[in-house]
Amino acid sequence: TVTRRDIKILLRHGALTLVYFSVLVAELQNSTKICAELPPEEYLSLIRRIWKSMTVTFKKYFGVYGKHTGNGIVFYFLRDRDSSYLMNAIVCALELREMMKKMNQEWKMNKGCFDDLYLNIGISEGHEFLGTIPAAPAVEFISFGDSVNSASRLSDLACSGSVWTTKKLLNLLDEKDRRQIRYGIYR
Repeated sequence: TVTRRDIKILLRHGALTLVYFSVLVAELQNSTKICAELPPEEYLSLIRRIWKSMTVTFKKYFGVYGKHTGNGIVFYFLRDRDSSYLMNAIVCALELREMMKKMNQEWKMNKGCFDDLYLNIGISEGHEFLGTIPAAPAVEFISFGDSVNSASRLSDLACSGSVWTTKKLLNLLDEKDRRQIRYGIYR
């Protein structure tokens, strides 16, 4: 198994690298409606605040920023000798959900809004080629496979701040990690 450092060196040189990873896609629920209802400066302030809060959490769980075409975000959690990349994505998603609950309460108190802020999250895993796209001010990672599309579709299906993942990802977790999380289909 290569280390995260090895992967970053290969990717810096523009090499495509076949790696195991989990990918997290997060979308702000009703972002188009929120954007239409708020003045531009308030909407941008909200998005910046969400991004700033999320970035700290992603770094804590060793996430790396990825390329995404919509309003949402993509972060990759790379397999490494020293980490559980699958569990890192799940724990990160759960922490983001709690962060958004607090932000939602503050938002409603400060703005007097009745609409809730939710961050809908999809997580998938893959063993695909990973490359980079040079972008200012940093490099963006991009995968060449269906993992990001799968995570993106899951985030589209998620609602009210839920976290959706693939059954395959859950099956790849070891039993100890799987027992630490509550999952299933709720009605």
